[in-house]
Amino acid sequence: MPRCLLDTDTLSEVMRGQNRHVQNRANHYVAQFGTFRFSHITRYEILRGLKARAATRQLSDFEAFCRV
Repeated sequence: MPRCLLDTDTLSEVMRGQNRHVQNRANHYVAQFGTFRFSHITRYEILRGLKARAATRQLSDFEAFCRV
């Protein structure tokens, strides 16, 4: 599996944790490379969506996720 830059939809799906196939691939990727890579635009889009929904718990979780 090559290193890649996650787009907003893929990162959102990983964060939801509902799709077993996506989770398996994400776990394999992290095991191989140690962390995800995504752009500032993707981070902005995720934050904008969470703030629009007033999803404070998910917003806090995402901020912690970004600090890792």
